[in-house]
Formats: sequence, structure tokens, C-alpha cells
Amino acid sequence: MSDLSTEERIKLAVSFIEQSPPGEVNDVVNAIRTVIGDDDALMPHAVPALRAYNLTQLQVVNHSSNDGDAHSSLISDATIVPNASPERFYDHAASRTFTFDHVTLVPGEYEPVTLPEDDAAFRSLLAESLDKYARNHFPSGQASVSTNQLPVPPPEKQVKEEEEEEEEAEAGMFVQEDADAPEDVIEAVKQEMEEERGMILERDIPGSVEDYPTPEDGPYVPRTQDEVDAEGGIEALDEEIDEVFGAGEAKEDEAKEDVAMKDEAMKDEAKEDKVKDNEAKEDATMKGDVTGDESMKEEAKDDEGMDDEAKDDEAKDDEAKDDEAMEANDEEKEDACDADDASPAAASSPVPAAPAYTPIEDPTFTLEIVGNRFNPSNFWTGRWRTHWVVDRAAKSVAGTIRVDVHYYEQGNVQLATEHRASFVLPEGEGGALASAIVSNIARIETEYQLELGDVYTGFGDKAFRALRRALPVTRQRVDWDKVSGYSIGSDITKAFA
Repeated sequence: MSDLSTEERIKLAVSFIEQSPPGEVNDVVNAIRTVIGDDDALMPHAVPALRAYNLTQLQVVNHSSNDGDAHSSLISDATIVPNASPERFYDHAASRTFTFDHVTLVPGEYEPVTLPEDDAAFRSLLAESLDKYARNHFPSGQASVSTNQLPVPPPEKQVKEEEEEEEEAEAGMFVQEDADAPEDVIEAVKQEMEEERGMILERDIPGSVEDYPTPEDGPYVPRTQDEVDAEGGIEALDEEIDEVFGAGEAKEDEAKEDVAMKDEAMKDEAKEDKVKDNEAKEDATMKGDVTGDESMKEEAKDDEGMDDEAKDDEAKDDEAKDDEAMEANDEEKEDACDADDASPAAASSPVPAAPAYTPIEDPTFTLEIVGNRFNPSNFWTGRWRTHWVVDRAAKSVAGTIRVDVHYYEQGNVQLATEHRASFVLPEGEGGALASAIVSNIARIETEYQLELGDVYTGFGDKAFRALRRALPVTRQRVDWDKVSGYSIGSDITKAFA
């Protein structure tokens, strides 16, 4: 051990935590602390080991009366709340969940929880039957029934999500129908919609922000609630909105016509440039054919060179015009995109909603019992654990029984036994089915307990006698009154002489 690093010593030491006998984990941890001598380095490794020990040993959690009715529950792999961060455990008796400190064994941060109605009802029936069985057969037993069904989201969260979905849907419909409307009109209509729902936003408070003016029609004056509720108020508001929307559409049409006219003008200029180019080429060809004289050819070449230069200049001019036109179109598109991005309609585009709650179709139910008997004054401790899984889809019930006993008076003897069993799911529904399941569990566990008793009864006559001879080789009992007559007696006498 002296050659090992602190990290290696800690890893070896914490492995004993999960092997601790029933009710003696604190003694094991304190012994490890003494050996390591560095709690800061030990605890990061000890906490995960303590968590694993508590879950496998079905640690009993005591809930005080400060957090409701005083009662107890179990923590295990089956009582962990799915998809919870940080880790939480079910307290089905109080319909809530809680966090748990695996070092101090103290629960905290309680939150209410709800399961689907049918699954919660069947779980309660199983728990009622299992509690009766545990009280009758385990003096200090604790029972628990859990399910792998996903909990229902809290009602407040559901209502909030539904309201958000409705608002997003309304905003999406508004954007789809009136995507070409001016920004000020969109904002005004949204404001009216929010006022009708009774919502009070920052911009609804007088003087908080400036009004959104319409460039040509002036500032928009929203209707008061009395004006809207008055006779014909809603129809007047609709007519006013239609007029403003019509003005916006006319502006858009004029802008589109201007762009179309610019495009046609650019096309006409390009056609004229092409015609000029063709005429220049024809002139050059005629000059080359008519003149056979070298001087005229040279003049034609000069003319062609001049024409080429003219062509190049014209081509450059055309390219410059095309570039300017493209830049103008790009600027118009960018302005349009910026306007769309800045508009409230684009900002209120629907956001993908969170996945809806989908319960498990055929959840399983886990029945667990733990019975502890600790008697350190007489140097023994014991624990009985059972774990049963009810699978209605497979029509089966399978379970495991584990018994751990430690006897350490002038020695160290441990018993660790495991027994697996299963049976077909009984027929019936509701309370009758729950009672039948627990009755079968009670029968199997009682039979196993009797088998263990028979085994220990025969230990003295069979198992222990097989460990050593009942008589010496001489087949005679030792007469301790005449021990001095034996050779061993003389040897002892000589040794002490």
C-alpha cells in the first residue's frame, strides 16, 4: 500500500463501500477516512459509491412533518424520475418528487408530480395491497410501488405552452395573409389583438414609447375599448384597416412598375448596343472585300483597329451599365429584405414548439420491499430485499429475493443469498388484479423463507460437521480429567516446569 498513490488507494478503498454489511456503511466509511487521511480527495470518489449503495440496498428516506405528513419512502433505480436534472426521486405517497443527499441522507426541494390517471390508480391499488403484506410480515418493513410511466407536465406549464402555441399560430396566420402590409399597420393590428386578449405590454402604456407614424396617412390612433364595444365600432375599425392596407398595396404596385420600367429600358439599351456592334462588323467586312490594294488594306486594318477600340470602349460602357443596373437591383432587394426582417410580422414568425407529452403505452410497475433488523449489541445485522416487476403487456411478473446477514461476534460470518422467481400475471382488473399479484408474491417469499430455515437447521448436523472430524483418530472422546496421562499432557507439564 505504501507504494500506491493516493488516487489508487482511494479507488481500492471505496470499492468496500458497496460491499458494506447491512447497517454498517457508516463504520466502513469512517474506517476508510482513517486509512486515506484526506477527505477532500476521498469524497469525490466516495459519493458515487454511496449513491450506488443506497440505490441497491433500498435506502429508507424519512420525510418530516415540516414537508407534509411524516412518512417514509424508498429510493432505488425504479424510483428515479425519468429525464430529471438534477436527479430526483418519487414520493408517491405524497404525489411529489424530491432531491436526495446520499451523504447526509436528507431529502429536499420537493415538487408536485402527476401521473396519467389510469396508471396512477393501478399503482395506488398495488401499493395498498403491498403495504398490508409488508406490515404483516416485516416488523420494520417498508414497501414501495413505482412505474416507468412518464410524469404529466405541471398544469401551469401546459397552460402556458398552449397560450404560446395559440399566439404563435395567430401571428403565423397574420403574417401569411398580410405579408405585404406596411409595418405600421401590422403593428397597429397586433396591438388591437393584444388589447382584446387583455394583455398589457410596454408599448400599450401611454407615453412609454412613441406612436408608429404612417408616412402618408399620419399617425395611427388606436381605438379605445369603449369605441370598439360601441355599436358599429368593430365594423368601423375593419374599414379603416382595409383602407390603410389598400394604400399599402398601391404603393407596392407602383414600386413594382418602376422596377419593371427600369428593366425594359436596360434591355432596350442593350439591344441598341448590339445593333451598333453588328453594323461596325459589316463595315469592316465590306472594306476588306472592295480594296485589294495593300495600302487600302492597311487603311482597313487601321479602321478595323479603330473599330475594335470603339467596340472595346462600347463593351466596357455596356459592362459598366450592366454592373450599375445589377447593383441597383441588389440594393433594392437588400432594402426589401431589411424591411421584411425589421417588420414585426417577420419577428413574430412561429417558433417550433416543444414535443408534446406522449405517455408510455404499456408501462411496467415495480414492487419493492426492504426489511431491516440491526442488533449491534449482539453483533449481528440483517436485511431482506425483494424486487418484483409487473409487465401487463407480457402478462408476467418476475422478481428477485435477496437476503444479507452479518454475524461478527469474535469472528466475521456473512450470508448473501439471491433467489429468482416468476409467475404468470393473474386474470382480473383493478383491485382484484393487484390483490392477486401480491398474494402470489407472499406465497413465493414464504416458501423461500421456510427453505432457508430448513437449510440452517441442518447446518449443525451436516455442513458444520463436514468441516472437521467429530472424534479424534482414536475414535474416543478426550477425558480431560486424565489429560496428564496423555503424551500431550506430559509435554505441557514439561513446558511449564
